[in-house]
Amino acid sequence: MDAFYDKARAAELIESLAKERQTQHLDAYYLSNISLSKEWQKHFNFIQRLNPPEWQLVFNGNGQSETVSETVLVVHGAVCGLNLPPLRARVKYLSEAAGDRYVYTDHNEIFYYERKTSESGKREFMDISSSKIQVGDIVEVHMTFIAMPVKDGKKKVASTLRSVTLLDGNLTEMAIAAKSNLRLQASMAPRKRSVHDREMINETGQKFSRMKIRDGEKMDSSSHD
Repeated sequence: MDAFYDKARAAELIESLAKERQTQHLDAYYLSNISLSKEWQKHFNFIQRLNPPEWQLVFNGNGQSETVSETVLVVHGAVCGLNLPPLRARVKYLSEAAGDRYVYTDHNEIFYYERKTSESGKREFMDISSSKIQVGDIVEVHMTFIAMPVKDGKKKVASTLRSVTLLDGNLTEMAIAAKSNLRLQASMAPRKRSVHDREMINETGQKFSRMKIRDGEKMDSSSHD
């Protein structure tokens, strides 16, 4: 983000889109609304998943229901930096180093979407490539938490990115257009005259003033036999 990006407008747009999405997706857990009070924490728990061995953060609304669901936290904001997977290397150093020590699970897969409005006015979510996400875009991020076993019987809690949805990219496009227009104006600006330009013109003029122009010799128009 730079001086061309309207940060004030971005803040207003994030708040507006977040409120809109909360009314559309009532079952989601929005990070901005979660309280860390002891009473609220009673609704969260980790349940074990045997293969691979890990613990998923789940939510139990009333604390008595046997049905639990994985906790997917939702965050809204503007992209300030990009380092999105899939990250690929030309040579497979990472694959060779990993060997058979790691497993591929559904946590390794990340989905990218863009919210669009159809001709009928209906909101649709289209699959996109991660390369379409740009710095400055307003996005919705879904993330989960898992606990993994480490040394001495301890567990490490890690957040996992599940999906990124592009909600609005207009501010990014406007900033790019403003920078492009500035470069175009700079390239079309008139050349600045040098302090010596006038001196060179005067010197050239003086040289021409000293030159004498002679009349050409008259040609004899009479014919000779």
